[in-house]
Amino acid sequence: MAQLPNGIMGGISGKLGPLVGTSWKGINVLRTIPANTNHHPTPAQQQQRDKFKTVSTFLSPLKQLINHTFDASGLSKTGYNLAMSYHLREALLPQGDSFKIQYAKALIAMGPLRGLEVANLQQPSPGQLQLQWADNSSKAMAHPSDNLIMVLYSPQTQNYFWQLTDTPRSAQQFSMSLPDVSEGMQWHVWAAFMDTNTQTASLSDYFGVVEV
Repeated sequence: MAQLPNGIMGGISGKLGPLVGTSWKGINVLRTIPANTNHHPTPAQQQQRDKFKTVSTFLSPLKQLINHTFDASGLSKTGYNLAMSYHLREALLPQGDSFKIQYAKALIAMGPLRGLEVANLQQPSPGQLQLQWADNSSKAMAHPSDNLIMVLYSPQTQNYFWQLTDTPRSAQQFSMSLPDVSEGMQWHVWAAFMDTNTQTASLSDYFGVVEV
């Protein structure tokens, strides 16, 4: 049964015939209740479902971060939805009857800030990473105080390790310890900058795979 918690001029909560009332980004909306069906999906429909599942599995753990790092300003969608659209379109590779993520094309941030320049990732010792870059804070869409974002992903465990650091763009380097896991674990690495005042980010860079 539908309810009108704020009177006739307010939003609707619950079912109203074939419709259901809900809220999306603060807007009250009515949606059609999906019809029950026993029909099997066509090959094209199953393929689309497989694509969506692959991307959703990859991105869901980063949803909190991605809603800030993907710039959806002026669009009627969230940063996460924008990220889903990008990866479905650009970052999938067929693998037999399924799909996999092309990590080199994957993004953890897509915004208007200037990204890393002349960046280099090294492992000075086992279990340690050091990222170095040129200070480009004097250029357009860059600020000395922009903070570094680091994201690591392990395909073996489907685990993420990510950090919005307090290291500014002007520092030109950042060191970190790899997560304490079993020897031989592989981690894909991305980095980007974020202006925490405006909640805007740069386009992320992919630095390949490192091993513990």
